[in-house]
Amino acid sequence: MLLERRERTIYASHHQFYIEDPDFPVDTAASDFWTETASKNHLAIGPGVLGIGAVSYGFVRLISEYHDLPPDLEIELWDHVTEAGL
Repeated sequence: MLLERRERTIYASHHQFYIEDPDFPVDTAASDFWTETASKNHLAIGPGVLGIGAVSYGFVRLISEYHDLPPDLEIELWDHVTEAGL
């Protein structure tokens, strides 16, 4: 069941933006953060941070949803899908 949905427009500088825990020290410059696999998936995962790769260098639309169970998704409607937990 969908618990919460948020939509906003954010700036993706250098084709990326981050979702991070403000109370956790993050290191997006670490050599094991933007790996070849992370770059291919457009998703880098580190302690307290997700790095999201964007096709655009500029403003992008971000939609985040919070569910209590995995949602039913029509993945074929999307150009690219990558999953990560928060």
